[in-house]
Amino acid sequence: MFFDTCQALATAEDTFPVKKYVREDRSSERKKIINGRVHVTRGPGSSSLGKLIDISMQGVGILLDDPLVAQQVYSIECHIWLNGSRVSLRLRVVTIHCILVGGQGFRIGLQFVTLDEATRVLINQLIT
Repeated sequence: MFFDTCQALATAEDTFPVKKYVREDRSSERKKIINGRVHVTRGPGSSSLGKLIDISMQGVGILLDDPLVAQQVYSIECHIWLNGSRVSLRLRVVTIHCILVGGQGFRIGLQFVTLDEATRVLINQLIT
């Protein structure tokens, strides 16, 4: 039900104009459960801090206190540890789903808009 609400909130100017994003089935995709922090930029002067839950070659799962609008493009910065070093990833993502998880906040699935080769290599190191 909340997913429908998220979609109803999206307007023509909220959607990413280049291509229509669809929710992909990530159940068979190799992903890694990961503990990290995420900073979501909603617009000028508006941002949220949350928890990074998992990462794959297609996107990330995060937990936030407030929902994100479906099909909206956001900038995120993920802070994670890799081989004893702190790594920050700056990524452009689009909201695929937004689900209220009782008492924990909103579980949000984000799909990467584009990834450069260096970021692909880094994510591949994380999930293998």
